[in-house]
Amino acid sequence: MLQSGDIISGMYQVIREIGTGGMGVIYIGYHLHLQKQIVIKKIKETCVDRVNVRGEADILKQLRHTYLPQVYDFLEVGNDVYTVMDYIPGENLQYYIDHNYTFPEETILLWMRELCEVLDYLHTRKPRILHSDIKPANIMVTPEGDICLIDFNISLDGSVTQEVQGLSRRYASPEQFRCAMDKMYGRKSSETLDERMDIYSLGGGLLPNDERVSA
Repeated sequence: MLQSGDIISGMYQVIREIGTGGMGVIYIGYHLHLQKQIVIKKIKETCVDRVNVRGEADILKQLRHTYLPQVYDFLEVGNDVYTVMDYIPGENLQYYIDHNYTFPEETILLWMRELCEVLDYLHTRKPRILHSDIKPANIMVTPEGDICLIDFNISLDGSVTQEVQGLSRRYASPEQFRCAMDKMYGRKSSETLDERMDIYSLGGGLLPNDERVSA
């Protein structure tokens, strides 16, 4: 477990833990060279063998888009694995849902256009990037009022990672669930996972129910 003040690889200083997820523990940190806040994500030991973290980090470091965080580094320190990326200020959509916020229709449409734009960018990379876990907790709303799609340690690219890593109830597509059930019961899955699963999740991730939109 990282502690406040710890320095990783002589460059990234831990400030504090800010959350945990299915795949890792997330810390706010400080980039000592760039002199800016960052996010350090420690991949849980039980999950390291489930993802090709180096392959994904190498792909994600090449991405440049307004609505994506910049991935800076991939680190293996002893038996620990970390990714380092931009710190995105603001709250995620799950926060606003939990606190019963409503938003004007034009704001929802703006966010939908931004998310469609970033998905089009990801899906047309070579190799393509499939996020596979689009949900409110992975959609940040920045202080400027734009969105940022986060949490790519479970992304698929069709050649690096072949298994489903993200599976969030209410947001995952039916084919993701069928593929997961096949894997759970040791069956060979005939499901094809492609861009459509992200598009399916986008509808539920941004508009979990009609009560969240007010004209």
